[in-house]
Amino acid sequence: MLVQLVWLVLVALPLMCNPLARWLNMKETHMFDWFKKREYSNVVKFPEPKVVPDTPYVEPPKPEAKIFYRIGATDSNRVSFSMGHMEITMTRLGCQNMINQLEVFMNQLEDEE
Repeated sequence: MLVQLVWLVLVALPLMCNPLARWLNMKETHMFDWFKKREYSNVVKFPEPKVVPDTPYVEPPKPEAKIFYRIGATDSNRVSFSMGHMEITMTRLGCQNMINQLEVFMNQLEDEE
């Protein structure tokens, strides 16, 4: 029993005695320095932050409107329909034929719910 007690004291001695821990190449322990304020030498103190003035609000630019198709009358009494890079110019009879063809194809479609 006494041998065990002596063994425990010898093993715990470097934990309580820093010079002995240094002699044994152990890291110094601060086991009983619980309430002391530690000084760290490797901490870099940063400068105080500077006050930066607020930047003014800038309105973001509005995107240009994309034109998908355009229908309009021309100066030669015709109707112009343009979509993308394609443009169709029609007379009154051509417009009526296109309307009739669209009605035929529209009637072939099933109703959507």
